Amino acid sequence: MTLRAGIRLTTVSVFFLVTLAVALIAISLQYYFGQRMARDVAQEHYLQASNSVVSQLSNMEKQGANTIRLISQLPALLDSDQELTIRQYFKRVLQQNPAFYGVYIGRDDGYFYELINLETSESARATLNAHPSDRWVEMRVRQVDGERTRQLQYYDSAFNLRWQHSELSDYDPRQRPWYREAQQRQTLYQTEPYLFAQLQAPGMTLSQVLPDQQSVVGIDLLLTTLSDFLQTQGFGTHSGHAYIFQQSGDLIASSQHGPATLSSYLPTLVLTDEEQRWLQQQDTLRVSNELNWPPMDFALEGQPRGYSIDLLHMIAQITGMEMTFVNGLSWEQLVERFQNNELDILHSVFLTDANRHWGLASTAYATLPFALAAKQDGVSLSQLAGRSLAIPAGWSVIPIVQQQFPDIQIRQAESTLEAMQWVQQGLADAALDNAVVLRTLKSSYYLNDIKISNHIGLTVNESLEQLVMLVQPENTQLQRILNKAIAAIPEQHLQTLKSRWLDPYNAHPASSNRVPPAMLEAQAQVSQHALVPLQHNGKPYYAYVRTLENPANSQHRYFGVLVPQAVVDGPFMQQVKISIAISAAILALILPLSWAFAYPIVRPVRELAAENDKIRMHRESHVKHVPSRILELDQLSESIVQMVQTIKQQEQSQRDLLDAFIQLIADAIDQKSPYTGGHCARVPELALLLVKAADDSQDDAFKDFSVEGRDAWRELRIAAWLHDCGKVTTPEYVVDKATKLETIHNRIHEIRTRFEVLWRDAEITRLRQTLANPEQQSLWQQQCDEKQQQLKDDFEFIASCNIGGEYQDDAKQQQRLQQLADTTWQRHFDDRLGLSIAEIKRFAGPAADLPVTEPLLKDGPEHIIEREHDLSYMESLGIQIEAPEYLYNRGELHNLMISRGTLTPEERFKINEHIIATIRMLEALPFPPSWHPFRATPPPTTKKWTVVVTHASCRRNNCRYQNVCWPLLTCSKP
Repeated sequence: MTLRAGIRLTTVSVFFLVTLAVALIAISLQYYFGQRMARDVAQEHYLQASNSVVSQLSNMEKQGANTIRLISQLPALLDSDQELTIRQYFKRVLQQNPAFYGVYIGRDDGYFYELINLETSESARATLNAHPSDRWVEMRVRQVDGERTRQLQYYDSAFNLRWQHSELSDYDPRQRPWYREAQQRQTLYQTEPYLFAQLQAPGMTLSQVLPDQQSVVGIDLLLTTLSDFLQTQGFGTHSGHAYIFQQSGDLIASSQHGPATLSSYLPTLVLTDEEQRWLQQQDTLRVSNELNWPPMDFALEGQPRGYSIDLLHMIAQITGMEMTFVNGLSWEQLVERFQNNELDILHSVFLTDANRHWGLASTAYATLPFALAAKQDGVSLSQLAGRSLAIPAGWSVIPIVQQQFPDIQIRQAESTLEAMQWVQQGLADAALDNAVVLRTLKSSYYLNDIKISNHIGLTVNESLEQLVMLVQPENTQLQRILNKAIAAIPEQHLQTLKSRWLDPYNAHPASSNRVPPAMLEAQAQVSQHALVPLQHNGKPYYAYVRTLENPANSQHRYFGVLVPQAVVDGPFMQQVKISIAISAAILALILPLSWAFAYPIVRPVRELAAENDKIRMHRESHVKHVPSRILELDQLSESIVQMVQTIKQQEQSQRDLLDAFIQLIADAIDQKSPYTGGHCARVPELALLLVKAADDSQDDAFKDFSVEGRDAWRELRIAAWLHDCGKVTTPEYVVDKATKLETIHNRIHEIRTRFEVLWRDAEITRLRQTLANPEQQSLWQQQCDEKQQQLKDDFEFIASCNIGGEYQDDAKQQQRLQQLADTTWQRHFDDRLGLSIAEIKRFAGPAADLPVTEPLLKDGPEHIIEREHDLSYMESLGIQIEAPEYLYNRGELHNLMISRGTLTPEERFKINEHIIATIRMLEALPFPPSWHPFRATPPPTTKKWTVVVTHASCRRNNCRYQNVCWPLLTCSKP
């Protein structure tokens, strides 16, 4: 069932929905433009921050480059005896450029001179053990009596010497990348981030070779300065992180540059007195640090990171060792340093026969199985015969692979990353390294099309997959301390280390030297300079990336910001929530008022509905105009009034048309038969006169009888005109049947023709007899005359029976008709020629052979016409009349045997059937609801029927029309 609501509820609901829609649209627009404004503000903030970073970095690099180019042209730098002049130049440079940590010069004889600005970094002051009043540090490294000595001199701001001291040093500028690359390139060179040897802090160096080709001048820029600068721009844990990174994804600086440490407490290792004395006698231990071998040993922004580094920090914590890490060098260079006794500890080493003699090995602290990286999964070394395999240069596993698989072509790469990139580029078929290293590099550098295979078929000693630390051959005490420390580290701390660095399900190990993957995703859209929405660690973030100028290096660098979307949209979303709450409160207040505001609409609509009910109840004369201040409702009311007038006119035209149709049908019925002509036209006049007389009568019999209104008189008139409408279905030849043998024509002529045939047969018989016996001609004539006279009498008898005026109950007449019917005659022509299909179907059996002897009066099967329609509908109408078996029986003897009148039972039923047809026709008509067809039936003895169309009041007044009109409206067919 369809639910419907009142107009007041509908109006209020529509008002509420429209108001709600407007509020939602307003809030949506506020949300859209507010969010866009928030993004624009954040984008503008990051643009300004990036401009600041660009300016800061560009100024540092440009100032450094310009300064180097300027001072490289100073003649004093070519003379090592003019240190005072060189110092003045360097001092002026550092004063004018506070971001420079130090300016220095290195010569081809190993001489090194540097002036350090202590105000650049507090870590520099702490590392160099400077006094708070110290402003400058002068450092010289030179060869004295066959030993390299480092001299440090501390000056205040007025350049007064406060303190100086000398110490042995293994620092050689000629071995540093800034010196070598500047000599090779002969142009300005900028190093990648590395760890400054003196500070143990990350930084970059700008260097330029001097005109004499024997000296190189350089400037140090601390990355901590850039990281601190990023933090001063408002980037932090809650406001997002800022990064400066290279195109490859390697970090240069970030706002979260602090080193990752393990906070768990470690117990102090118990050492022997001899071991403690040895440690007290040692200076800071020099420890190797590779650039890019994650997750075991790598550098992030020049700071050492990885599993081995954290393990060494634990060892230093429980033993009290002081360590300094040396990085910025390749693995081969670190090995060379260790072999030259310039490193005390070389860690992350796989012990083999080739490197066993380098020094003393510690106990193994990690096991790293080998694996292959290839574009197909499940690759083994045996499948690489005749194909290329990339391995980092200098690896101890190379001879073993060559021995076990001599058909493999080995290509040595500078690093494992380069080996994997060769595989991706199709320059190598596979790369060999430890599984954890391959997985880390694959995830860190997004080498998604590379597959890692663990079962590679390489047979190696257990020691070749275990990492150890090497110390100098004479440092047995250090070896023992390392072994004791490794064994003393609690298992839960080792599990923490493994979970942090070696977990295969950790796609990005802790403290990676790479930017988050989201930054590289945003890097692809760097040209848009817009906030990029993306997912980071399963949470929504915005990323902003901008290209930075890099005049000293061909590799692009970028500034990027990764900030949670809640940080950018949070304040704005709070305003949206407040707007929603205020809008909801206003809607709640307006809703009761809108119920009252709907009255000007509801009142006229309800009144119009009442006027419409008047029309539905045919009370058009009571319909009135409903005034309203709402133009559309007022116009609607006027249109209803106009519609009522139109309806009246339309109803009157329909009445006139209906009356014309009814009278047309009655006239057609009257014109069908001259015997009943005028009957349908006279009955309405007589009925109206009769009813009017009864209505005007004051007799007791009619005191409760009255006809009220024009509609009641019209209903009576229609009933009178329609009382005999079923007669239209009665065939004319039945209604007008004047003789017994009449159908479409009077068949007495056919019988007379047969008598004519019999007359001529008598003449022919006489003539034949006379020819045969002429002498008896008179006798034959007498017999012929007698025969013909009998035929005349018989035909006259049949003709008199055909008239139907007599009451034919005499058995003698019935017997005489039967005797005449037995009289025969000869038919010489086919009686089926020239007939219609329906007439031929009435014949039974095949045609007889001619000539055929036939009776004078015939009742044949061709005279029987079957009914085509069932009469079961009579029961549904409540009519109980016995119907003949056939529709028509046109048998000649059967018709002549009619005892009264000219109609057979079949024809009489056909005439009376017009009453049933009238009932069916009237009940099929769609009378108005106020009209009801009512069958006014005569007493059962008359067996006559009629129909009267009555008003609803007929039943309330006990069918008063029936009582008055029945004698007149009944069928009076003779």
